[in-house]
Amino acid sequence: MGTGASSQKRRVCPNDYDPEKFKMILSLYDKLDSDGDNIIDIAELKSIAELHIKNNITQNKAELQQNENYKSKNIDLLEAECEKKKARILAEIEAELESKRREINNHFEDKQKKIEENIRVYETMNCGAKSDTFMSVVSKDNQIDFWEFYEYMKKRTGDIKNIEFS
Repeated sequence: MGTGASSQKRRVCPNDYDPEKFKMILSLYDKLDSDGDNIIDIAELKSIAELHIKNNITQNKAELQQNENYKSKNIDLLEAECEKKKARILAEIEAELESKRREINNHFEDKQKKIEENIRVYETMNCGAKSDTFMSVVSKDNQIDFWEFYEYMKKRTGDIKNIEFS
């Protein structure tokens, strides 16, 4: 599958990339290219599209937690700054604190809503939508050639073991 002499000639590991990881990407590409035409089409994407969506959900959930941590950290930093000023102008500082607290809460709540909406969209995608989403990341013409696939996978080789083939 996809290992003919002409395709092998083009599939040389770039000098600045780990040969073992490149070999993993080649192997995965050949598994996904079930018809051996050196192009992964939508029908051959189901396994990797599922993992792509699962990873996007995980990443968005982690971003939600990071958002909450940054929100708390920003509020904590703001409160510490205000405590130093209290001795001089207590009333003015209390008003400033409340205003900034609302601003920070509004900012992070808006971001949280956007992230939660992304998660809802990913969680409700059917198989076709997942494949379309993955294709939009790795292809411009609804077919994935090896080098487009390589660019997507070269930083994700540690995730290859999580792909479930049906």
